[in-house]
Amino acid sequence: MFEEPIHSTLKRLNGRIIEASSLAHMRAQIILLIVLGMGCPYGLGQATSTASRDGMIQVGIGGTYVSPDYNPKGLGGLTYYAGIDLHYFGLEADIHQTTLWTPYDLGQRTYVGGPRLVYPAGRYRPYVRGFLGFGQFVQQQGYYHTNASLPLHKIYGFGGGLDILAPHKINIRAVDFEEQRWPGFSDHGLTPYAVTIGVAYRVR
Repeated sequence: MFEEPIHSTLKRLNGRIIEASSLAHMRAQIILLIVLGMGCPYGLGQATSTASRDGMIQVGIGGTYVSPDYNPKGLGGLTYYAGIDLHYFGLEADIHQTTLWTPYDLGQRTYVGGPRLVYPAGRYRPYVRGFLGFGQFVQQQGYYHTNASLPLHKIYGFGGGLDILAPHKINIRAVDFEEQRWPGFSDHGLTPYAVTIGVAYRVR
């Protein structure tokens, strides 16, 4: 005898659930339309800005600290770099001239280049990269630091960092970390690492 009341109760409850679900769905659609309407100008502007920067060429200079792996004191100097990015893939070349601060009168000069992978996130561009090239020691002699370059060594390594797009076609290299391998130096090789902070001009 309870079958009919239970059936009626379930029917009314189901109707209320459907009504509440429809109302919630309608509210969600309204909120979504409002958010899209408010965000469209910004989103389109950001997408256009990002799209225009997918292909980027930069040329820069930075200050570099190197831990040379053959003595406890580090080296200091300059880095010159240039690169091109196409969407997520790029190429970069670097020259490290760490001969300005050499506590043992022995600096390093490296010439490296290779591919890099970039993840554009607005104006931030974190990246990882690999490289091949050559390195040499620079012996500084006398009071005026006359450079005597020693033979070249084949080197390779990996690194990564963060570029930040700034106004007026300027890129800030917030940090670049690089670990080098000099396999042909002595019996065990060398593993220097370099840290660079720099600024670049964005050609496009």
